[in-house]
Amino acid sequence: MVHCNVVHCIRSVQSIRSVGHLRHEAGPCSLARREPLAVSPMHVAALEMELHIGASDSLKAKRSVVKHLVETARRRFGVSASEVAHHDRWQRAALGFTTVAPDAHHVEEILDRVERFVWSHPEVTVVSSVRHWLDLDP
Repeated sequence: MVHCNVVHCIRSVQSIRSVGHLRHEAGPCSLARREPLAVSPMHVAALEMELHIGASDSLKAKRSVVKHLVETARRRFGVSASEVAHHDRWQRAALGFTTVAPDAHHVEEILDRVERFVWSHPEVTVVSSVRHWLDLDP
């Protein structure tokens, strides 16, 4: 069994702070065995959609439509999804979808499919649709 003394761990933490991003290796006193991460491409984008649900006459009816859109998008396209605004309005909803991929083209394809999926539902009218890209400059 490897034991780590306090002075050794403190020195490791101080050297780690100067390096930046780290790769973790499991085990006792693993702070001493961390190395810098290689920079890999990562593209992150969010799709925000404002919806009008004309046939909704209650929050329960609205929730049924929103739940279907959110859960189906998660399952079918592998995105993170949530209702992000207008929680107390019967006929309004704002949905947010996010995804991450190693190339921007793949992110755009996924969000295009999600957007087409939402547009295809007769229960909703899309009021607006906006994409936001996360800038990950090192």
